[in-house]
Amino acid sequence: MNDNQVSAHSQQDVEEAIKALSDADWFRFEKAAQFQVFCYSQIEADDLLNETFIRVLDDIRHWTLGVPFTVFFYNAMRSIAHEWRKDEKERPDTLEVDLPSSPGW
Repeated sequence: MNDNQVSAHSQQDVEEAIKALSDADWFRFEKAAQFQVFCYSQIEADDLLNETFIRVLDDIRHWTLGVPFTVFFYNAMRSIAHEWRKDEKERPDTLEVDLPSSPGW
């Protein structure tokens, strides 16, 4: 391992941490997801939670050693929400007048 690499938990550690989450942890994640997507019509809290779990379980997001899982997961969720908000801002709005007209409409 070189100086640029950071030690991360194994996928087994991640799976065990997810299984060990309490109802209170889930509730806090749901509230945090709702907060992260507030005011963004194209983003749903459940979508953000699901995407975060997918990226964590697919080892796209790496849980650094020494960081509590709940902190890691919240930060991953916040980062993904930021990424989505940035994409939404960069995407031009499409108005109904911009759509091609169709005969019979």
